[in-house]
Amino acid sequence: LVGDLLRLLTPRQWRSAWLIAAILIISNRAISIASNSGMETALFILLNLATISAITKQKYTTATILGSLTTLTRPDGIFVLLILGIMYIVDKRRVPIWHILGSLLIALPWILVAYQTYGSPIPHSVTAKAAIEHLWFTSLQTKLYVIFAEPLRIWGLVTIPIMLLAALKFLKSRMIWPLLLFVMMHLLYAILPSNLGFDWYFAPLFV
Repeated sequence: LVGDLLRLLTPRQWRSAWLIAAILIISNRAISIASNSGMETALFILLNLATISAITKQKYTTATILGSLTTLTRPDGIFVLLILGIMYIVDKRRVPIWHILGSLLIALPWILVAYQTYGSPIPHSVTAKAAIEHLWFTSLQTKLYVIFAEPLRIWGLVTIPIMLLAALKFLKSRMIWPLLLFVMMHLLYAILPSNLGFDWYFAPLFV
């Protein structure tokens, strides 16, 4: 999926970026820890990537299905659905009514079961995080460090010029906008005084 996105967004001579991106993802400490401890991070990243890939190809029905599954995996997956809606409106000049209904239909079984069983469609683990969040370091500086420094700790400063150069190249591509919106939304979410600690996973921004 990373290679597929890079193929869409980069010139031919940048195809070596596939390997760099793959190495960065599989060497990310948080992803390896999460994958070995039963957390949803690896699945969440997979679904985020798949949704954004479908959006950039203007496969909006596929993106609706994948984005809905992303949101069911973790509540902050709603950002990929918001990006899907924005890009659809920009591209088609109309509101994606059928896609919204389709997404609600996908979520409906879980909502009904969760309300019946737990009294809420939002997992209670989120409530638990909210209860202990004041014990964590939640300053903006710490959040930005966790989001941007942690994923780069293995490869360090070597990756920074690569990412900056890639960003300059990407800005020339029309289809970079889903990714830019994705990053901006998560940055705004991360700097909120309380966001239930989801910024500590930093999986979406690493993508």
